[in-house]
Order: sequence, then C-alpha cells, then structure tokens
Amino acid sequence: MSLAQIKLDIILTCEATSDDAVSQQMTVLNDAYRGSNVAFTLVSTDRTVNAAIFNGATHGNSLQDQMKSMLHVGNASVLNVYVASLSV
Repeated sequence: MSLAQIKLDIILTCEATSDDAVSQQMTVLNDAYRGSNVAFTLVSTDRTVNAAIFNGATHGNSLQDQMKSMLHVGNASVLNVYVASLSV
C-alpha cells in the first residue's frame, strides 16, 4: 500500500477549524480511497490568520502564489492541502 503524507494548511480570518473536524475529514478521505491501495496520513496541521489570502486567493493569482510560497513544505511526496475560501 502506498502511504501519502499530507501537510494541511488552514488559512483563517478568525475562527479555527477544530482538530476533531480535521480528523473527521482524514477519515472521509481514507474511506474514499479504501480499496485503491493508497492511504493518507496527516503529518502536520498549520493554522495561519490572513484574511487577505483567505478571501482573495484565486487560481493563478499573486495571492495564491504568495500563499503557496509562504506555506508549502516538503517535496513531491508530501501533499500540501490548503483550506480557505479559495475562489475559482
């Protein structure tokens, strides 16, 4: 079985996403991939208060680039997941 490491970044305006909610979503993710020979493990969760990025990051804009530059860790073996009000 392949094990994918996840580094979770939660961008906030003020309220935090609880550790319990993160744990529940990891269960949903692993349940969704059950039988695919892939499992996910959460290696870290970081919370960043930044209303501009939370509300303004869109695909390919400078705020998205700033967010990724500021928060990304690891190499291709680590899946960086960002939680915010990301616009399309």
